[in-house]
Amino acid sequence: MPRPVVPTSGVLPVHAIARLSAAEFTARTPDLADLLLDAVAGGHSLGFVRPFGRGAALDWWRARTAAVADGSLLVWACPGPRGLDGTVGLAVESKPNGRHRAEVVKLMVHRDARGRGLAGPC
Repeated sequence: MPRPVVPTSGVLPVHAIARLSAAEFTARTPDLADLLLDAVAGGHSLGFVRPFGRGAALDWWRARTAAVADGSLLVWACPGPRGLDGTVGLAVESKPNGRHRAEVVKLMVHRDARGRGLAGPC
């Protein structure tokens, strides 16, 4: 396993993390699938079991398209050299007494991007 990159200046690197619009989500579905495949291959089941193929990963993300479009699922992504270095989603509560709440879902960082400050200082 590669050693984490630790900045010598004490300043963590800046990452471009942005919320995906519905159109961006659709365009990035192949990259999201690759990231999910990497996470599962790295031993992070995230609710999936091996064998787990690219078709299943694409289908899982495509099944979320309507939720992203209607705003019940908010997805952020961090681009990287291989597509996406990371992603995280928030499932927004739809009940009237819970509109101030959301659940963090599917936080993933590509194995090659871990230890580089993407998830913040540890």
